[in-house]
Amino acid sequence: MEIIKLTKKQTKHKGAFRWLLNPIGNRGDGRSFLMALTFVETATEYPNVEIKIFDHFPHRHADRVLLDTVQEIIEGLPKKTRERFKISHCRNSIEYD
Repeated sequence: MEIIKLTKKQTKHKGAFRWLLNPIGNRGDGRSFLMALTFVETATEYPNVEIKIFDHFPHRHADRVLLDTVQEIIEGLPKKTRERFKISHCRNSIEYD
């Protein structure tokens, strides 16, 4: 159902958002990993901007698990890159300086 008229670009990306945010979709599709990777890449593209971490799965511990996945990805990066990340577990966020 289309509630409002979307631009062509918005329409193009809408399906990806629906897949990503589907709370009852198949587990193991890699959505959380994809989100974690995107959060890390976005942080490196926008230095000194706090990136809030949130998961698609509606569980009270999901954001924390996703932040742990983000941290694992960061740990696999080169040392100079890894050292520039700040991870805040209390704020569920990362920042790259």
